[in-house]
Amino acid sequence: MRGSYARLIVLALVCLVVLSATLGASAERRARRKFGKGSSEAGNVHSDADAPPAELKVEVTHRPDNCLRKTAPGDTIDVHYIGSLPDGKPFDSSFSRDQPLTITLGHGQVIPGWEQGLLGMCVDEMRKLTIPPHLAYGDEGYPPVIPPRATLSFMVKLVSIA
Repeated sequence: MRGSYARLIVLALVCLVVLSATLGASAERRARRKFGKGSSEAGNVHSDADAPPAELKVEVTHRPDNCLRKTAPGDTIDVHYIGSLPDGKPFDSSFSRDQPLTITLGHGQVIPGWEQGLLGMCVDEMRKLTIPPHLAYGDEGYPPVIPPRATLSFMVKLVSIA
C-alpha cells in the first residue's frame, strides 16, 4: 500500500510538471504575440523571440517553510528531476527510475547550468531551471537525445544534502 501511494505522488508530480510546461509554453506564445519580435521588455531588446536566453533562469516553484541549510560548492546532494527539450518533450527523469541523482557540487559532474542553478537550495525546495545552450550541451548537443544549441528546462527537487 505504501509503495502504491509513493507511485501515485510521483505520477502526480510528473503530471504537474508536464501541465506546467504546457501552460508555460502557451503563456510564452501569448506574450510573444503581445510584445512582438524585436520589442523591448524589462530593458532587454530581443531581436529574435525564439533565441535562447543569454543566462541561466532560476524560478523557485516551491520553497519550504523551514530551511536549516542551503547547498554550497562541495556538498554531496540528492536531487529528483525531469529534463525537457525546447518543445516541452521530457528527455530524462529520475522520477521514472524512482532513484534520485547523487552529485557533488563543484566537481564538474553535471552541466554548468546545474552547477549554478542548484546552489543555495534548501531540502524540499523545487526549482525550474531554464538553461541556455552554452551552460548545457552547447553547439554539439548530446546526440541523439539533445539536439545542437538546445535550451533545456529542468524541474528539480532537492531531496537531501549529505
